[in-house]
Amino acid sequence: MADVAAVKTLVNAARQTYSVSPLEALPAGERGNPCFCPIGRAMRKDMGDVFFVAVGTKHLRLASTDENSREIAHRIRDAWGVRVKDNASSVAGEQFSTIPLPPKMREFVADFDAGRLPELEAHIGELEKARFSELAGRVWNMAIGPSRRTRQSKLSGDSRF
Repeated sequence: MADVAAVKTLVNAARQTYSVSPLEALPAGERGNPCFCPIGRAMRKDMGDVFFVAVGTKHLRLASTDENSREIAHRIRDAWGVRVKDNASSVAGEQFSTIPLPPKMREFVADFDAGRLPELEAHIGELEKARFSELAGRVWNMAIGPSRRTRQSKLSGDSRF
């Protein structure tokens, strides 16, 4: 069974790296939804609409609209003691960074998604989902915008690119 206290400690270590106060408890989340896992909701809490986090079974994907994703990812990896194998980059684009989850977090995600942590399950309201969807769209547009402009300018013969 997942060690919820250890996961909360890891979440708070990450939150400390971007100067957000620690949480007393993990928020509830939605099973099988990487955007609304308790870990992701805890990482985003108090960050407003600038911090995208989605939690998979082995990795956390993050992005920030203030373009500090790489730096934040590096600090979180250091706080968790996670290393990227073979000196591979953890960056999946200009805005998105991927961080391997520590083993205790992977166990938590597996147990949560399997329904073994019912005390942490909740229905996520439509307003929160809509706000997160809008944030994801903004971050995605920031990530692909430059390449889209370059491609469009090449197609139109714009010599600035």
